[in-house]
Amino acid sequence: MNDKNKTKAQLLEEVSALRQRVAELEAAEIERKQAEKALADIKALLEAAFEQTPIPMVLVSYPDMTIKIVNSACLEFLGIQDEPSYVGQSLFEFHQTWKDFDSQGNPMTIDQMPLALALQGVTTRNKEFSVVRKDGTQRWELVSGAPIYNQSGEQIAAYIVFPDITDRKRAEEMLHKREQEFKTLVEHTPDMIARFDRQYRHIYVNPAVEKELGDSPQVVLGKTHRELGQPPEMADRSESILRQVFEAGQEIVFELSVPTPTGVKYYLSRGVPEFAEDGSVATALFIHRNITERKRTEELLQQKTDELDRFFKSRPGSVVHRGYRWLFPPPEPGLGNDSGLYPRRTQGETFP
Repeated sequence: MNDKNKTKAQLLEEVSALRQRVAELEAAEIERKQAEKALADIKALLEAAFEQTPIPMVLVSYPDMTIKIVNSACLEFLGIQDEPSYVGQSLFEFHQTWKDFDSQGNPMTIDQMPLALALQGVTTRNKEFSVVRKDGTQRWELVSGAPIYNQSGEQIAAYIVFPDITDRKRAEEMLHKREQEFKTLVEHTPDMIARFDRQYRHIYVNPAVEKELGDSPQVVLGKTHRELGQPPEMADRSESILRQVFEAGQEIVFELSVPTPTGVKYYLSRGVPEFAEDGSVATALFIHRNITERKRTEELLQQKTDELDRFFKSRPGSVVHRGYRWLFPPPEPGLGNDSGLYPRRTQGETFP
Protein backbone atom coordinates (compact mmCIF):
# COMPACT_ATOMS: atom_id res chain seq x y z
CA MET A 1 0.00 0.00 0.00
CA ASN A 2 1.28 3.48 -0.85
CA ASP A 3 2.43 5.37 2.24
CA LYS A 4 0.33 8.30 1.09
CA ASN A 5 -2.77 6.17 1.29
CA LYS A 6 -1.95 4.77 4.79
CA THR A 7 -3.98 6.04 7.61
CA LYS A 8 -2.43 7.57 10.64
CA ALA A 9 -3.31 4.47 12.66
CA GLN A 10 -1.50 2.23 10.21
CA LEU A 11 1.62 4.38 10.32
CA LEU A 12 1.62 4.36 14.11
CA GLU A 13 1.29 0.59 14.11
CA GLU A 14 4.28 0.20 11.80
CA VAL A 15 6.36 2.58 13.90
CA SER A 16 5.47 0.58 17.00
CA ALA A 17 6.47 -2.63 15.26
CA LEU A 18 9.79 -1.11 14.20
CA ARG A 19 10.50 0.07 17.72
CA GLN A 20 9.76 -3.39 19.02
CA ARG A 21 12.13 -4.90 16.47
CA VAL A 22 14.85 -2.43 17.40
CA ALA A 23 14.36 -3.30 21.07
CA GLU A 24 14.64 -7.00 20.25
CA LEU A 25 17.85 -6.40 18.28
CA GLU A 26 19.30 -4.33 21.08
CA ALA A 27 18.42 -7.07 23.60
CA ALA A 28 19.98 -9.68 21.34
CA GLU A 29 23.11 -7.56 21.01
CA ILE A 30 23.32 -7.18 24.79
CA GLU A 31 22.84 -10.91 25.20
CA ARG A 32 25.51 -11.60 22.58
CA LYS A 33 27.97 -9.31 24.29
CA GLN A 34 27.21 -10.91 27.63
CA ALA A 35 27.73 -14.35 26.13
CA GLU A 36 31.00 -13.21 24.56
CA LYS A 37 32.14 -11.80 27.89
CA ALA A 38 31.15 -14.99 29.69
CA LEU A 39 33.01 -16.99 27.05
CA ALA A 40 36.05 -14.73 27.39
CA ASP A 41 35.91 -15.10 31.18
CA ILE A 42 35.70 -18.87 30.91
CA LYS A 43 38.62 -18.88 28.48
CA ALA A 44 40.64 -16.69 30.83
CA LEU A 45 39.83 -18.96 33.76
CA LEU A 46 40.73 -22.04 31.72
CA GLU A 47 44.00 -20.54 30.54
CA ALA A 48 44.86 -19.40 34.06
CA ALA A 49 44.07 -22.83 35.46
CA PHE A 50 46.20 -24.47 32.78
CA GLU A 51 49.04 -22.02 33.35
CA GLN A 52 49.09 -22.21 37.14
CA THR A 53 48.97 -25.99 37.46
CA PRO A 54 52.33 -27.70 37.95
CA ILE A 55 51.13 -30.57 35.75
CA PRO A 56 51.96 -30.33 32.03
CA MET A 57 48.81 -29.85 29.92
CA VAL A 58 47.91 -29.30 26.24
CA LEU A 59 44.55 -28.41 24.64
CA VAL A 60 43.86 -28.79 20.91
CA SER A 61 40.68 -27.68 19.13
CA TYR A 62 38.69 -29.93 16.82
CA PRO A 63 38.20 -30.36 13.89
CA ASP A 64 40.95 -27.92 12.83
CA MET A 65 43.56 -29.68 15.06
CA THR A 66 44.95 -26.33 16.21
CA ILE A 67 46.98 -26.10 19.41
CA LYS A 68 45.12 -23.72 21.71
CA ILE A 69 46.86 -24.01 25.08
CA VAL A 70 50.33 -25.19 26.11
CA ASN A 71 51.13 -24.41 29.73
CA SER A 72 54.51 -23.53 31.24
CA ALA A 73 54.81 -26.88 32.96
CA CYS A 74 54.62 -28.55 29.55
CA LEU A 75 57.33 -26.27 28.14
CA GLU A 76 59.61 -27.05 31.08
CA PHE A 77 58.95 -30.79 30.93
CA LEU A 78 59.77 -30.97 27.21
CA GLY A 79 62.68 -28.53 27.51
CA ILE A 80 61.27 -26.13 24.90
CA GLN A 81 61.02 -22.87 26.87
CA ASP A 82 63.40 -21.22 24.41
CA GLU A 83 61.34 -22.13 21.34
CA PRO A 84 58.63 -20.03 19.60
CA SER A 85 55.09 -20.56 20.88
CA TYR A 86 53.29 -23.63 19.61
CA VAL A 87 49.88 -22.01 20.15
CA GLY A 88 48.05 -21.53 16.85
CA GLN A 89 50.01 -24.23 15.02
CA SER A 90 48.53 -27.46 13.71
CA LEU A 91 49.24 -30.48 15.89
CA PHE A 92 50.45 -32.45 12.88
CA GLU A 93 52.55 -29.75 11.21
CA PHE A 94 54.78 -28.20 13.89
CA HIS A 95 58.46 -29.20 14.22
CA GLN A 96 58.91 -31.51 17.21
CA THR A 97 62.31 -31.21 18.91
CA TRP A 98 61.88 -34.08 21.41
CA LYS A 99 61.35 -37.80 20.92
CA ASP A 100 58.55 -39.90 22.42
CA PHE A 101 58.88 -43.51 23.56
CA ASP A 102 56.47 -46.03 25.05
CA SER A 103 57.12 -47.74 28.38
CA GLN A 104 59.17 -50.43 26.62
CA GLY A 105 61.44 -47.89 24.93
CA ASN A 106 59.88 -48.15 21.46
CA PRO A 107 59.80 -44.88 19.44
CA MET A 108 56.35 -43.31 19.06
CA THR A 109 55.08 -40.94 16.38
CA ILE A 110 52.74 -38.01 17.13
CA ASP A 111 49.74 -39.81 15.63
CA GLN A 112 50.29 -42.75 18.05
CA MET A 113 50.31 -40.56 21.14
CA PRO A 114 47.30 -40.03 23.46
CA LEU A 115 46.58 -36.47 22.23
CA ALA A 116 46.11 -37.61 18.64
CA LEU A 117 44.03 -40.54 19.87
CA ALA A 118 41.87 -38.16 21.93
CA LEU A 119 41.15 -36.17 18.75
CA GLN A 120 39.80 -39.44 17.36
CA GLY A 121 37.53 -39.87 20.39
CA VAL A 122 39.80 -42.34 22.21
CA THR A 123 40.40 -41.87 25.96
CA THR A 124 43.73 -42.77 27.57
CA ARG A 125 44.15 -43.23 31.33
CA ASN A 126 47.47 -43.19 33.20
CA LYS A 127 49.74 -44.64 30.56
CA GLU A 128 53.49 -44.35 30.98
CA PHE A 129 55.68 -42.80 28.29
CA SER A 130 59.13 -41.27 28.24
CA VAL A 131 60.60 -38.40 26.28
CA VAL A 132 64.17 -37.63 25.31
CA ARG A 133 64.59 -33.89 25.15
CA LYS A 134 66.81 -32.05 22.69
CA ASP A 135 69.52 -31.77 25.36
CA GLY A 136 69.60 -35.58 25.60
CA THR A 137 67.99 -35.89 29.04
CA GLN A 138 65.20 -38.38 29.61
CA ARG A 139 61.95 -37.66 31.45
CA TRP A 140 59.04 -39.94 32.31
CA GLU A 141 55.35 -39.02 32.15
CA LEU A 142 52.04 -40.57 33.17
CA VAL A 143 49.69 -39.53 30.35
CA SER A 144 45.92 -39.22 30.35
CA GLY A 145 44.00 -37.84 27.36
CA ALA A 146 40.35 -37.42 26.46
CA PRO A 147 38.07 -35.77 23.89
CA ILE A 148 35.88 -32.78 24.86
CA TYR A 149 32.25 -32.57 23.66
CA ASN A 150 29.71 -29.74 23.61
CA GLN A 151 26.13 -29.97 24.84
CA SER A 152 25.05 -31.35 21.49
CA GLY A 153 27.51 -34.22 21.77
CA GLU A 154 29.80 -32.86 19.08
CA GLN A 155 33.53 -33.09 19.68
CA ILE A 156 35.08 -29.65 19.93
CA ALA A 157 38.54 -30.33 21.39
CA ALA A 158 40.91 -32.79 23.05
CA TYR A 159 43.37 -32.45 25.89
CA ILE A 160 46.15 -34.34 27.66
CA VAL A 161 47.67 -34.07 31.10
CA PHE A 162 50.96 -35.76 31.88
CA PRO A 163 52.41 -35.52 35.39
CA ASP A 164 56.20 -35.80 35.60
CA ILE A 165 57.02 -39.17 37.19
CA THR A 166 60.76 -39.08 36.50
CA ASP A 167 61.75 -39.13 40.18
CA ARG A 168 59.40 -42.02 40.85
CA LYS A 169 60.74 -44.01 37.91
CA ARG A 170 64.34 -43.42 38.97
CA ALA A 171 63.47 -44.53 42.49
CA GLU A 172 61.77 -47.63 41.08
CA GLU A 173 64.78 -48.39 38.89
CA MET A 174 67.13 -47.98 41.84
CA LEU A 175 64.89 -50.17 43.97
CA HIS A 176 64.76 -52.80 41.23
CA LYS A 177 68.54 -52.69 40.91
CA ARG A 178 68.97 -53.13 44.65
CA GLU A 179 66.41 -55.93 44.69
CA GLN A 180 68.33 -57.70 41.93
CA GLU A 181 71.59 -57.21 43.80
CA PHE A 182 69.96 -58.48 46.98
CA LYS A 183 68.49 -61.45 45.12
CA THR A 184 71.83 -62.30 43.56
CA LEU A 185 73.47 -62.13 46.97
CA VAL A 186 70.90 -64.12 48.92
CA GLU A 187 70.32 -66.67 46.17
CA HIS A 188 74.01 -67.65 46.18
CA THR A 189 75.03 -67.27 49.82
CA PRO A 190 75.45 -70.49 51.82
CA ASP A 191 73.68 -68.78 54.75
CA MET A 192 69.98 -69.45 55.20
CA ILE A 193 67.90 -66.29 54.79
CA ALA A 194 64.22 -66.01 55.62
CA ARG A 195 61.75 -63.10 55.82
CA PHE A 196 58.66 -63.17 58.02
CA ASP A 197 55.49 -61.09 58.15
CA ARG A 198 53.80 -59.97 61.35
CA GLN A 199 51.84 -63.22 61.53
CA TYR A 200 55.20 -65.07 61.68
CA ARG A 201 54.66 -66.61 58.24
CA HIS A 202 57.59 -67.22 55.90
CA ILE A 203 57.25 -64.82 52.97
CA TYR A 204 60.70 -65.47 51.53
CA VAL A 205 63.35 -68.17 51.89
CA ASN A 206 66.51 -68.50 49.83
CA PRO A 207 67.74 -71.76 48.20
CA ALA A 208 70.11 -72.43 51.10
CA VAL A 209 67.10 -73.34 53.27
CA GLU A 210 66.34 -76.35 51.12
CA LYS A 211 70.01 -77.30 51.03
CA GLU A 212 70.38 -77.06 54.80
CA LEU A 213 67.04 -78.38 56.02
CA GLY A 214 65.62 -80.25 53.04
CA ASP A 215 62.44 -78.14 52.84
CA SER A 216 61.67 -76.59 49.45
CA PRO A 217 60.47 -72.94 49.26
CA GLN A 218 57.11 -74.18 47.96
CA VAL A 219 56.61 -76.09 51.21
CA VAL A 220 57.82 -73.31 53.52
CA LEU A 221 56.31 -70.15 52.03
CA GLY A 222 53.13 -68.89 53.64
CA LYS A 223 53.51 -71.08 56.73
CA THR A 224 54.63 -70.48 60.29
CA HIS A 225 57.13 -72.69 62.15
CA ARG A 226 54.23 -74.27 63.99
CA GLU A 227 52.38 -75.01 60.74
CA LEU A 228 55.55 -76.62 59.38
CA GLY A 229 55.41 -79.16 62.19
CA GLN A 230 57.97 -77.82 64.63
CA PRO A 231 57.65 -79.37 68.11
CA PRO A 232 55.63 -77.09 70.40
CA GLU A 233 58.61 -76.05 72.55
CA MET A 234 60.67 -75.14 69.45
CA ALA A 235 57.73 -73.32 67.86
CA ASP A 236 57.22 -71.36 71.10
CA ARG A 237 60.88 -70.30 71.09
CA SER A 238 60.75 -69.33 67.39
CA GLU A 239 57.65 -67.20 67.96
CA SER A 240 59.20 -65.61 71.05
CA ILE A 241 62.25 -64.54 69.03
CA LEU A 242 60.09 -63.19 66.21
CA ARG A 243 57.89 -61.34 68.69
CA GLN A 244 60.97 -59.72 70.23
CA VAL A 245 62.14 -58.39 66.85
CA PHE A 246 58.70 -57.06 65.90
CA GLU A 247 57.93 -55.48 69.26
CA ALA A 248 61.35 -54.08 70.18
CA GLY A 249 62.32 -53.14 66.63
CA GLN A 250 65.92 -54.07 67.37
CA GLU A 251 68.43 -56.52 65.98
CA ILE A 252 68.88 -59.77 67.87
CA VAL A 253 71.74 -62.33 67.72
CA PHE A 254 71.44 -65.85 69.06
CA GLU A 255 72.58 -69.43 68.52
CA LEU A 256 70.18 -72.05 67.21
CA SER A 257 70.29 -75.83 67.11
CA VAL A 258 68.13 -77.69 64.64
CA PRO A 259 67.66 -81.47 64.50
CA THR A 260 67.91 -82.80 60.95
CA PRO A 261 67.96 -86.28 59.38
CA THR A 262 71.78 -86.03 59.27
CA GLY A 263 72.13 -84.89 62.87
CA VAL A 264 71.88 -81.70 64.89
CA LYS A 265 73.03 -78.57 63.08
CA TYR A 266 74.08 -75.38 64.81
CA TYR A 267 73.56 -71.87 63.50
CA LEU A 268 74.64 -68.38 64.50
CA SER A 269 71.49 -66.38 63.78
CA ARG A 270 70.74 -62.71 63.36
CA GLY A 271 67.23 -61.19 63.24
CA VAL A 272 66.83 -57.72 61.74
CA PRO A 273 63.62 -55.59 61.75
CA GLU A 274 62.54 -54.09 58.41
CA PHE A 275 60.57 -50.87 58.80
CA ALA A 276 57.56 -49.49 56.93
CA GLU A 277 57.23 -45.84 55.94
CA ASP A 278 55.28 -45.08 59.13
CA GLY A 279 58.13 -46.40 61.29
CA SER A 280 56.47 -49.66 62.29
CA VAL A 281 58.19 -52.99 61.78
CA ALA A 282 56.68 -54.47 58.63
CA THR A 283 58.78 -57.62 58.28
CA ALA A 284 61.68 -59.38 59.97
CA LEU A 285 64.71 -60.75 58.13
CA PHE A 286 66.70 -63.62 59.64
CA ILE A 287 70.13 -64.84 58.57
CA HIS A 288 71.35 -68.22 59.83
CA ARG A 289 75.02 -69.17 59.38
CA ASN A 290 75.94 -72.82 59.78
CA ILE A 291 78.51 -73.12 62.59
CA THR A 292 78.12 -76.87 63.09
CA GLU A 293 81.73 -77.60 62.19
CA ARG A 294 82.95 -74.89 64.53
CA LYS A 295 80.75 -76.15 67.36
CA ARG A 296 81.95 -79.71 66.88
CA THR A 297 85.55 -78.52 66.81
CA GLU A 298 84.95 -76.60 70.04
CA GLU A 299 83.34 -79.66 71.63
CA LEU A 300 86.26 -81.85 70.53
CA LEU A 301 88.73 -79.29 71.83
CA GLN A 302 86.92 -79.16 75.16
CA GLN A 303 86.91 -82.93 75.32
CA LYS A 304 90.66 -83.11 74.68
CA THR A 305 91.30 -80.34 77.20
CA ASP A 306 89.35 -82.23 79.83
CA GLU A 307 91.32 -85.41 79.04
CA LEU A 308 94.62 -83.54 79.37
CA ASP A 309 93.51 -82.04 82.66
CA ARG A 310 92.66 -85.42 84.05
CA PHE A 311 95.94 -86.85 82.77
CA PHE A 312 98.17 -84.15 84.26
CA LYS A 313 96.26 -84.00 87.53
CA SER A 314 96.97 -87.70 87.92
CA ARG A 315 100.77 -86.96 87.92
CA PRO A 316 102.07 -85.76 91.31
CA GLY A 317 103.93 -82.43 91.29
CA SER A 318 102.52 -81.27 87.93
CA VAL A 319 100.88 -77.92 87.55
CA VAL A 320 98.30 -77.39 84.81
CA HIS A 321 96.97 -74.02 83.71
CA ARG A 322 93.68 -74.65 81.85
CA GLY A 323 93.82 -71.54 79.77
CA TYR A 324 97.19 -72.25 78.15
CA ARG A 325 97.86 -75.79 79.42
CA TRP A 326 101.36 -75.00 80.67
CA LEU A 327 103.11 -77.89 82.42
CA PHE A 328 105.78 -77.23 85.01
CA PRO A 329 107.52 -80.32 86.38
CA PRO A 330 109.23 -79.97 89.80
CA PRO A 331 112.83 -78.63 89.69
CA GLU A 332 115.66 -81.11 89.78
CA PRO A 333 117.46 -81.51 93.06
CA GLY A 334 119.86 -78.60 93.73
CA LEU A 335 118.27 -76.32 91.08
CA GLY A 336 116.17 -73.51 92.60
CA ASN A 337 113.84 -70.91 91.18
CA ASP A 338 116.62 -68.31 91.21
CA SER A 339 118.17 -70.00 88.19
CA GLY A 340 115.57 -68.27 85.96
CA LEU A 341 114.60 -71.54 84.30
CA TYR A 342 111.28 -71.67 86.11
CA PRO A 343 108.77 -68.93 86.93
CA ARG A 344 109.00 -67.48 90.41
CA ARG A 345 105.84 -67.90 92.44
CA THR A 346 104.72 -67.54 95.99
CA GLN A 347 102.25 -69.63 97.87
CA GLY A 348 98.72 -69.20 96.54
CA GLU A 349 99.89 -67.58 93.29
CA THR A 350 98.50 -68.92 90.01
CA PHE A 351 100.37 -68.98 86.76
CA PRO A 352 99.31 -66.51 84.03
